[in-house]
Amino acid sequence: MSAWRREKSSGQTLGTTLFALIAIAMVIVLTLAPGWGRKSAQQNSTKKPVEIWDWNIAAMSLDSLIPKFSAQHPDINVFVTRNGTAIESRLLLSLAANTGAPDITALQDTQTPRFTETKRLLDLTSRAEKYKSDFPAAAWNLCMSDGKLYAMPWDIGPCAIFYRRSIFKQYNIDPDTIKTWDDYIAVGVRLRDESHGTIQMLPLSAADLIPSFEIWMQQNAGSIFDAQGRLILCSPQNVEVLAMMRKMLDAKITASFKIFSPEYFGSFASGKVASFPIAAWIMQDIKDYAPATAGDWGLFPLPAFRPGGIRVSNLGGSTLAIPAQCPNPDAAWEFIQYAMCTVPSQVAIYRDYGIFPAYLPALKDPFFDEPVPFFGNQKVNRLFATDIDKIPPLVYNSDWADAERILREHLGHWADSKEDSREMLRDAQNEMARKFDRQIAPQAEGAADR
Repeated sequence: MSAWRREKSSGQTLGTTLFALIAIAMVIVLTLAPGWGRKSAQQNSTKKPVEIWDWNIAAMSLDSLIPKFSAQHPDINVFVTRNGTAIESRLLLSLAANTGAPDITALQDTQTPRFTETKRLLDLTSRAEKYKSDFPAAAWNLCMSDGKLYAMPWDIGPCAIFYRRSIFKQYNIDPDTIKTWDDYIAVGVRLRDESHGTIQMLPLSAADLIPSFEIWMQQNAGSIFDAQGRLILCSPQNVEVLAMMRKMLDAKITASFKIFSPEYFGSFASGKVASFPIAAWIMQDIKDYAPATAGDWGLFPLPAFRPGGIRVSNLGGSTLAIPAQCPNPDAAWEFIQYAMCTVPSQVAIYRDYGIFPAYLPALKDPFFDEPVPFFGNQKVNRLFATDIDKIPPLVYNSDWADAERILREHLGHWADSKEDSREMLRDAQNEMARKFDRQIAPQAEGAADR
């Protein structure tokens, strides 16, 4: 939503359109009244109320921590309100109206800058600075705005290759020999030929290339924006990613259904797709959609773009923030510390709910070295915990979601028409520059012509 980005001409954090939302916010007060009424009732007790907004399984994970937290902090009453998909729009309105926000809110990683740039979240810098080295730079930087910290990293989505052991064994594929993406594509071609096209190496659909592109873009140290907010979409790193994706598509080793589609989830059990480059959080989905495949799954690190290169990336994650209007910020911060910055809490959340910790000390827990029967007794948690501090950071900002939408459209056309990669990136970058009123970094301008 462009009204929430910083206006470069005026230097103001909040555009004037934001304040028009205040009137809208007040109109919907009655819609939000049930949740606020609950909070009001909590405030009538002698305990300090701390209301948290979150969604589905993430809300459940925080809820599970409350009993032990309450035993240590009997003066604080924490409760979770599940807001589902409406959480971000409701929060925007509450911040605009300066009333009705929760004491703590969960945010998706890609949406976090949209809120930190409002400066209507509590500045956590002095409270949280001692934890900076306990989080990957990629996760910590996401929560920063103008040198200050306005949210705390919660979880991340470290990526690897999930593969079917039985398929690899049948076609004599040794995952340890796959070191680069060129190796991976070559194996995919052999699998295509020897299976007579009945088994594909991976899912990759022109209908939505964004998830895969973002995994590989981050792995290859590319981005859409640089630290100054300038566009760098047409960078050599991103051109290289598209060259690799084009090889995959031209080699006809891809299943043409969208990631997260019904066909995608169905392919976990069908045996028609041999491997899946995706994040750790997909493990529970594989168990749910393909329980009969227990023991037939394995993992290996992402192949590198060049020999000896980086073999880690990230897809997804979330943060916790405290709105500035929170009446009990110290109590809210106590819970965030307990949930995000203690090993037992983070291990419990991952063990019981599959939410991978951004908190690095948690990754040293013995739990991460336990074999996992569903994945052939492989120590998959240790694999995901390895080298996550090396994941190249992306620069998110309030225009990221709109940039994804523009790029998704251009990527689809690029895949179908076989448009030149540099030309596509240049066109998408120019469209973003016009719509977001952002500059293009000099190195990105030059990359289009090389």
